[in-house]
Amino acid sequence: MAEKQDERHGLSDLQNNSYNFLELKELRRQAYVDALMATRSGKTIVGYFGADVPELMIHQYGALAAPIMGLDGHVFQFDDENSTLDRYCDVIRSTLVYLQKDKCPLQHAAKAYVIGGSCSLMYEAINKATEKPVFYYSDNDHALAKWLVELLGSDQMTSQMNDISQIFSEISRRLNDLKKANISGYNLWLLNTYISYVLDPVKRIELLDEVTQSCELEPKFQERRSILAVCPAGIGEKIAKVEFNPDYQISPHLQEEYIADYGYEKCFFSAQCRFDYS
Repeated sequence: MAEKQDERHGLSDLQNNSYNFLELKELRRQAYVDALMATRSGKTIVGYFGADVPELMIHQYGALAAPIMGLDGHVFQFDDENSTLDRYCDVIRSTLVYLQKDKCPLQHAAKAYVIGGSCSLMYEAINKATEKPVFYYSDNDHALAKWLVELLGSDQMTSQMNDISQIFSEISRRLNDLKKANISGYNLWLLNTYISYVLDPVKRIELLDEVTQSCELEPKFQERRSILAVCPAGIGEKIAKVEFNPDYQISPHLQEEYIADYGYEKCFFSAQCRFDYS
């Protein structure tokens, strides 16, 4: 079934790859359960939005980091404030409706939120919609560290900061190695998107090792085409339907002064091609 879907996208992997990447989507649903169990055991969840947010720091200070971005338009059926939210791009609108209607377990489990400085509109919208603490991360690690200490309490600061840093370095190394593997750009997007929903960083390494064992390095993928996309987690499926050459990799677009390859309708970032969640 997975192979047929990849072929429809024009992105079938080499036959030596046996991993079913579509199953990675289940990691998001599993994260709902993991977040609930974590909070029941006394762990703190900090929700975040934006590729510029240093997820590592959240873990270093004793919390678990969970993505809170709305990835779909299914939730729009519950939007009874359409006239108010319609001015936003679908990423903000989806995230807000999930938050306002309390339909995202990760948002619900989060004690607070960190919003990346690449989207001030998301910060303003979330800050108005919740009574939970919201931190606007503008590339100031010192300010974030101070906020995390105040949020979590000094007694929650982990003594294993260096170990956690090493774990995240290993995650990055494995993800970079897999860019050279015999997997399509679509499946690479699935991996990069949904691995963030594995709340335990150690389990991410285990997952990446499992994926790596099913793949082979392929010289033709040593240099992938770089595609810049605004909030790629929400439009990777649509990008896959128009990118028929499998040698690409999608990177998050964070600089407003440049034009992205793909973006969203009503987004302030310029993009050559725009999508929505319809």
